[in-house]
Amino acid sequence: MMRMMVVDVRLGEAFTAGRPRVLWEAKGARYPGGTGGRIYDVAPDGQRFLMIQQRDSTPQPPLTHIVLVQNWLDELRRLVPRN
Repeated sequence: MMRMMVVDVRLGEAFTAGRPRVLWEAKGARYPGGTGGRIYDVAPDGQRFLMIQQRDSTPQPPLTHIVLVQNWLDELRRLVPRN
């Protein structure tokens, strides 16, 4: 089960945070863990979530490496030249 939690905060002369509470629970749905990044994002209006959901019950292998591409825009320009 996954729970999305929410906390009310107040900004001002002093930062204050309320008590965490459950915003919603996803029962029965499987969401991958240990991906090395977030599995969700929030819509700009704050009204919806987009989440990655695991479709099968096969455990996913742990993340062991990443691929970092530097200067990718230069590489793209080289591979796809503009006429």
